[in-house]
Amino acid sequence: MRIKHRGLPSVLGLAALLLFLLLVIFIAGSIFYNLKNRNRQPEAINSRPSSVQAYHEKFQALEFAGEKMRLGLKADQFSVDTNGRQRLEGNVEITDEEPAGGVRIMTSGLVLDPEKKLARTEGGARLVSGNLWLEAQEFEYDLKDKVARAKQARLERMDLSLSAGRLVYQAGNGRLELKEGISGEIKRKQAPLSFSSTGLIMESDGLSFQGTDLKLAFGLINLAAGRARFRLKEVGSALDSVSLEGGARARCRLRAEESRFQEVNLSSEQMFLQSGRDGAVIRTPGAFAVESSGQEWILTGQGEGLELYMENGQLARRLKASRFRSSLKEVAGEEFQLAGQKADYDLALGRLRLGGQAEARHRHFNLDSASLEFSLNDRSFLAPGFNLEIRPEFFESPAMFFKAGASIYLSGEQLTGRPGFFDLNGRVRIWQTGEFCRAEKAGLDGKTGRVILEKLTESSWLVERADGRQERLDLRAEQARLQPGENRADLGGKVEFKLGNLGLSSDELELVFSEENPGRLSRLEARGRVNFSWKGYRAFGTRAEVDLVNETLTLVGTPKLVTASGERLEADKLTLFLADDRIRLENQKRERSLTILVRGQ
Repeated sequence: MRIKHRGLPSVLGLAALLLFLLLVIFIAGSIFYNLKNRNRQPEAINSRPSSVQAYHEKFQALEFAGEKMRLGLKADQFSVDTNGRQRLEGNVEITDEEPAGGVRIMTSGLVLDPEKKLARTEGGARLVSGNLWLEAQEFEYDLKDKVARAKQARLERMDLSLSAGRLVYQAGNGRLELKEGISGEIKRKQAPLSFSSTGLIMESDGLSFQGTDLKLAFGLINLAAGRARFRLKEVGSALDSVSLEGGARARCRLRAEESRFQEVNLSSEQMFLQSGRDGAVIRTPGAFAVESSGQEWILTGQGEGLELYMENGQLARRLKASRFRSSLKEVAGEEFQLAGQKADYDLALGRLRLGGQAEARHRHFNLDSASLEFSLNDRSFLAPGFNLEIRPEFFESPAMFFKAGASIYLSGEQLTGRPGFFDLNGRVRIWQTGEFCRAEKAGLDGKTGRVILEKLTESSWLVERADGRQERLDLRAEQARLQPGENRADLGGKVEFKLGNLGLSSDELELVFSEENPGRLSRLEARGRVNFSWKGYRAFGTRAEVDLVNETLTLVGTPKLVTASGERLEADKLTLFLADDRIRLENQKRERSLTILVRGQ
């Protein structure tokens, strides 16, 4: 029997319609829900801040465009934004094991950009790589190139501290580059070091640096230059060596209780410093300039090939140079111009040695010599093989026999001097226009005008006689003392005197000059074995006096006269009248007899 269901098709159609309506409602609801929550951040995988989620297993083989990197990540919270950037928060730590020594960044917030392969910290962060420790307000780490960039960074490495406005650290080769407001220091008991720069590179060894606009302080030494390289020591004093170029400058302190200066300032286009066991040495291969000042002296100079030696504590001790020219000026006003092919200056003792044709210039003299040693302590100097010009201003009182207002020239084997005095030794020669003398030793006193000559072998002076005539005076003696303050000259030891046609020899001779006219010779007095000659006559005695005003010569002490014909006469007193060629002999023992001989009779 067949049963027919006439209502079945209508029921099935109604069910299909209901299913279709439900599908439309579901799709519409899904679209509305997605539109409503489109801008909402995804929830963190773990929203509990107290629990630490480790992601190093998931990211141990993190892939960026098919490249695998050995990274480790830790954070309290992890999320991914709609741009695909991964955000880590809380106690965040990222570790990169690829560079030598590794890189570990610790921060409170980190954003990973897989597309750009960058990790950027949010807020303060620390980076540790080997024995390098960096701290900055912000880090950006390139995961591919292994380069970290930071702002307002601070570096710590053993006893080295550095800070800079910007920093770039190449983890692959350990090279560190700093810019903007760089300052650094090494804290060591033995010669600490500090420096500043506008740009600095630290090599991977952490000991070698190169910088621009560098200023460096090492103990008592301050250095500066447009470009510089320096290397540190691992132990002991901080600085090993420095190379400066482009307006290099150095300031070095001196031991104040010993030196006449407090510091030495150097400048050169190129400068090197090498630190050693006993101190440091600064060298300039080319030209340099030096300045130094103290309570009494101001030094300025220039030269080539400088070597400045520092002792322990970096106190400047000794300066050496070539082609050195300097000006030493006293605060009181005296100034010395000193120069030499070679210079060796003991800064502590205040002793300057110049060699290779040295010279000294002063308002009182000009000196040229084979070498020169000058002492700042007592203003004394020593010059072998010298040529000296004494200017008229040297003598406060006019010197005897020399013309006032004209320079005096001297030469000899060795000269020692101090302000206002010269002591000359060894084949001394003194000359002026028309006058000269030769002696073994000589001393000149500028204040008194006194001149002392020893072993006077030859001299020739132009003197004025009583009648105004000028006549040549020749002198020889073992010693001569020219004393203008007393208007006399004292000669002793084998004295020889010649004035015109009058010759005299004696053990001692005193020359007396006029008080009214210091250049006019007025009287002579000879003592001890006196022997004189005049117009063919010779006389002997123990004492003689020559009155050049009255033109007489008186000889006493058992005088003997030998005439031109060889006749010998003895008397108690002999008087020679130079003006009218008369000789008078007086013999008191023989009834006061008087004999007068007139020459030519």
